[in-house]
Amino acid sequence: DFGSDPRLARMARNLPRRTDVSISFLPPPPQWRLFQPDSEVLVTPPRPPKNEVFVFGEPQRFGPKPMPLDADEWLCNPEAPELTNELEKLQEMLQSASLELLDGFCSDPGEVPSRLRHFSNVLKNLSGLLRVLRQREAKVLLLQKLGEQVARKRTFVDQVESSLPSLR
Repeated sequence: DFGSDPRLARMARNLPRRTDVSISFLPPPPQWRLFQPDSEVLVTPPRPPKNEVFVFGEPQRFGPKPMPLDADEWLCNPEAPELTNELEKLQEMLQSASLELLDGFCSDPGEVPSRLRHFSNVLKNLSGLLRVLRQREAKVLLLQKLGEQVARKRTFVDQVESSLPSLR
């Protein structure tokens, strides 16, 4: 039940009804396509603010806050070759930890601090795993761009060699 907010109800009705992992991690909003290099509309991404920003009177920093995790704090395997299963596992842990925390608030307030620590640890693990995923994605994208550059240069060399055979 989404109460009296018709936007939330409409959004819930429009969500895809699939059981694969893509339902867990929704795609970016449609306006993100405007910032793609192959977009017909050239829009520069917004610049981050240069001055300090306050939200509810609290200063906010931009960028990820470093949350280093020790080896014994990981609830999953960040070194796994495929991290999809690890993300799904952490998402399930987050759902159960949030329900346990809510249950603690309702039925056993004495258990709230330990449940809150577990919830916080699951969030730290999610943040750490997302950083690992970003690093892997950056590496893959860099290798892809380098491969494209090498292919272009090889094509250029082949064209030059074919047009000027006497230079060998």
